[in-house]
Amino acid sequence: MKNETFNRYFMKFLRAVNPLRVSSPARIFLEVELMPRFVPPKGENVLIIGFRSYNIHYPLFYFKNNITIADIDKKSEKILLRGKAVIGRLEDFPVDEYEGKFSLIHFNGVYGWGIDKKDDMMAAVGVIKKILRPGGFVIFGHNIKNHNPFLMELSYKDYFSDLEEIVDRQLPFINEEFNQVFRVFKK
Repeated sequence: MKNETFNRYFMKFLRAVNPLRVSSPARIFLEVELMPRFVPPKGENVLIIGFRSYNIHYPLFYFKNNITIADIDKKSEKILLRGKAVIGRLEDFPVDEYEGKFSLIHFNGVYGWGIDKKDDMMAAVGVIKKILRPGGFVIFGHNIKNHNPFLMELSYKDYFSDLEEIVDRQLPFINEEFNQVFRVFKK
């Protein structure tokens, strides 16, 4: 969590050199304001759930950390610049191998874009709770205007009840399609 100013400038640099990045206000907030606050100490493990070309710079941003990505699409493994990939549904993640291993888990843009049922969400968050180490953080983000199959903002406590919520940030209304919410939870 140290060096937040350096982390912010480093992310701005990485955004500048990734031509596939997303430049929405929500993505800029996530990458330039939120992510730099939660960089784990050197050598700790980071899990990025949902990996696409627009966030290929994330493993470079966490250059001092061990990176694992989890994605349902095998193509994500081909664009991973560093780290290892676990391909498959999050609900089927190999918990025994990774239990208590991650200091930071990115869980942004998955709900409503693949995890669309309450039971699947409950299973996914159950996995996250098991693989998050004590004192670790989950960055959870989702749209509330579109791709919100079961009004997640009304039921965070149903899913994250045993984690401490430390950031609750709804971005201002941007357009008809997207209105983004970010929450950070600590185990």
